[in-house]
Amino acid sequence: MLQPFRYTAYNMIHLNFKQKITMRTFSGILFALFFWGTFSVSAQKSTIYNSNSKDFETAVSLYNAGQYASAKIVLDRVVSNSDNQEIQADCLYYTALCAIRERQPNAGSWMERFVSNYPTSTKKNQGYVELGHFYFQQGDYEKALAGYEKVDEMYLAVTESEKYNFQKGYSLFVAKNKKQASVYLNKVLTTSTYGSQAKYYLGFMAYEGDDYKQANQYFESGDYAQSLKSLAALRVPVDAFFDGVMVMADEPLTRANRLALLKLKTDLSQYLMRRRLFKPGCGLRAWIRNR
Repeated sequence: MLQPFRYTAYNMIHLNFKQKITMRTFSGILFALFFWGTFSVSAQKSTIYNSNSKDFETAVSLYNAGQYASAKIVLDRVVSNSDNQEIQADCLYYTALCAIRERQPNAGSWMERFVSNYPTSTKKNQGYVELGHFYFQQGDYEKALAGYEKVDEMYLAVTESEKYNFQKGYSLFVAKNKKQASVYLNKVLTTSTYGSQAKYYLGFMAYEGDDYKQANQYFESGDYAQSLKSLAALRVPVDAFFDGVMVMADEPLTRANRLALLKLKTDLSQYLMRRRLFKPGCGLRAWIRNR
């Protein structure tokens, strides 16, 4: 009776051993399949990411070369193929820049969308700078100032700070905020690009405040031949104001602001005439157009 028992026990042990080997093999196969699937998906994602990164670099190169329309086509393709938030943010930023460089009417809304949707982007600060510059060129100094006010000036490049300080100072000047306008205009007082213009506006504010001694000091210390020549740069915003803005708007506050801006331009003309910088009857707009 012992023999059959030993045989049966042996068979059971052998069968159990084979089952363990089979289970281990099966588990190994499942693990290998899972690993391969994970690796394959990861490889696909990596390929897509690398492809999007390459296309994005191409778009930036096109932008830097001034080919804004072509850059936007590539950027749109990258956006449609990527769900990476960083790439999405950078694409929207450069799309807005392309619109600004092409002077598209809705360019401001593109950049506003970027700074609103991606508040943690490293390009947000420069986005506000570009937004301010865009509206400044459009002659919308109120919106330009709104953009400039959100800029962290500590992160401005030296080459960027001069333009920023002058244009923010001028926007504050238009807004009748003389105190703050003086702060920013004084920052560019000794620069070769904006110094003469800054002295002109500082002189005007002193003159308007009946401080004729200070006004004359600014006037006499400035290179006004260069200053008057530089004022020709205002042709675009001045034309935009006279040609594209309805001064007598229906909304009372808007109408009051635009009338105040028109009065400022008249005051500037009178100041120039009193300084004998152009003849009476010429007017600021006509003077700028003839430079």
